Amino acid sequence: RHLRQEGASVQSLKDEARCRRAQELLRRTRQPVKQIARQLGFRSEKSFARAFRLWTGTTPSGWRQGMDV
Repeated sequence: RHLRQEGASVQSLKDEARCRRAQELLRRTRQPVKQIARQLGFRSEKSFARAFRLWTGTTPSGWRQGMDV
């Protein structure tokens, strides 16, 4: 009820945490995207990539490459 009053949901908070963790892992490690997806609880690399694109506007690999600039 409190979340609803604040305009948030459990899913949105979970997504926000997963996005931050994904960005951290992509930035600080050389783990394959597939391994990061599994660590974050995604069933497949494809579903992780789809969610990551919704969160950030780019793919996990694209985001990681952009960090090398």
